[in-house]
Amino acid sequence: MPHPPRLLPGHRGRFGSLIVEDDLAPQVVKTVFTHLWPGAGDPIAAFDTADNPTALAIDPGKPVLLRLINSSEEPHRLHLGGTPYTVTAVDGDAIRGAAPPPMGTDLLLAAGGRFDVVFTMPRGAVAMSIDVDEIPNTAAPAFSPDGSAVPAKLGTGPLFDPLAYGTAPPVEKVAHDRAYEIVLDDGFGFAQGSFTYVSSSMTATGSTWWTDAQRRARRDLRDRLHREQPGIWMDHCHNFEHGAESMIMHLAYTGITSPFDETHIPE
Repeated sequence: MPHPPRLLPGHRGRFGSLIVEDDLAPQVVKTVFTHLWPGAGDPIAAFDTADNPTALAIDPGKPVLLRLINSSEEPHRLHLGGTPYTVTAVDGDAIRGAAPPPMGTDLLLAAGGRFDVVFTMPRGAVAMSIDVDEIPNTAAPAFSPDGSAVPAKLGTGPLFDPLAYGTAPPVEKVAHDRAYEIVLDDGFGFAQGSFTYVSSSMTATGSTWWTDAQRRARRDLRDRLHREQPGIWMDHCHNFEHGAESMIMHLAYTGITSPFDETHIPE
């Protein structure tokens, strides 16, 4: 997901997904941003720019692909009800052996994170809602055959665990020539490059995936960086104030330089 040229304006949304992929089989494809807009009191939860219920007509039996993207600085817990669904990708990377989780499973989107969710449109209604730190909100898209369904009230369900989801690939023996310990506390890690991770405090039994954003959530995670794009990369916290207060780290490769500095910044 593209970034704005500055961190702090992100409070009003880092909208604008750029998705490059092969031609898709005929299906309904919808990209949905979740966001908290600044309000006079509490923040205002929304799907895209809509902070009220919305409706969309989809014919029964149609395959549906939802690209769910969190454009805020905080994690968003999403409820999705009315049909079984499958998470086919995390941050655009396909999940090996993906299968429907238990009905009513919630999705926790990290800041800047993305889940691709697929389902077959039923004859009834499918609804989504957002649960963010108990902030009252009425944002709720509803999909139904005639587009007239009122979003159902959805309760909290078990939380989707990507570390245990899908099928683990064959064990890959990789020789690492260096190891570093980086303490990120409870912030949201973001690396402008690609890496995968496994947990060193719990066993990761599911599919691996490549990602450029992750929610640390007080877990001891071990990241493996894949050196496919040598350059000067920036890791930063997805809490915008933290980034503005210098919670930033640069990863530079020997022999790689840049003509840009604080006096010559491209926009």
